[in-house]
Amino acid sequence: METIKIRTYIGDDGILQIQLPPEIANQELDVIIVFLPVIKTPSQSPTNASSL
Repeated sequence: METIKIRTYIGDDGILQIQLPPEIANQELDVIIVFLPVIKTPSQSPTNASSL
């Protein structure tokens, strides 16, 4: 089993396109897709954190 991790953006069309390495060509595969939404949090700059 091999794992490939990518971060991508899915547009309004909802299409995810995945291109696999050429070594995987001409094989039967079981593919499992697990998706985890990226939660963006406001970042603190080091100068703001040190002034507390």
